[in-house]
Amino acid sequence: MKRKISAAIMASFLILGFATPAIAATPGGACPTAGASTKIGSTTFVCQKNPFFNSSRLTWTSFDCMDMYSDWGPAMKSTPTLIRQAETSRFMAIEPVGGDLKSLITWNPLVPYVRNDVVYYNSNYFIARKAGSNKAPTAANIGTTKFWVPNNPTLANKKIGQMPVPAKVIESANKQISSIGLLINRTSAAATKLKLTELRSSLTTKLSALEVSKGAIQSVVDAGDEAIGTTKLLLNSLQMTRGILVEFCNPKYKN
Repeated sequence: MKRKISAAIMASFLILGFATPAIAATPGGACPTAGASTKIGSTTFVCQKNPFFNSSRLTWTSFDCMDMYSDWGPAMKSTPTLIRQAETSRFMAIEPVGGDLKSLITWNPLVPYVRNDVVYYNSNYFIARKAGSNKAPTAANIGTTKFWVPNNPTLANKKIGQMPVPAKVIESANKQISSIGLLINRTSAAATKLKLTELRSSLTTKLSALEVSKGAIQSVVDAGDEAIGTTKLLLNSLQMTRGILVEFCNPKYKN
């Protein structure tokens, strides 16, 4: 008789006492099935991996968070690729028409470069951070504390500079030619005077060639920079929006 009573009591515990209670859904709490939805207060939550607060497991994430992220996430991921494509298109379009510009700014140890002058060296563009005409933009002289850095580097590669606009090059070249003229007047060494005179003549000829082709180069620069600028504005906008999205995705957020 006692065994029967004990068995009945044990069965009642199994049925009533030890049954696992349903876990109440809480914002940010674990959830079992991806895509499931529930209401917590007046807010709808879905069972998803929270892109900002728990991307490794399923949690109850607000519907507004996932709805906004469905547009923001892919756009944020694809925009850097669009910028790289625009940079590549600019490079491919400008290089064939930029020969006169590259020729004029090709690095030369005799040119008295000053800060912000741009040179073409080893198929790359560098901008001067300080004066130093005899310092070629080799690895030893490239860096923020050294003589050169890549000019307006691309998003794809921070070590690759971009061609400057013709107006900037023309302005710098005129100053360089004037400075070389002063050096010619100051030097008494015949060999040095000859080299500087030949350099001034060469730069003057190249400058005249660039004056002729600058319009064609500038039109390509404008088109390329506009495309790059548009995609960079989109990226900046997405980055500014991130803070708002993170707020919506925060499990502690209350609307």
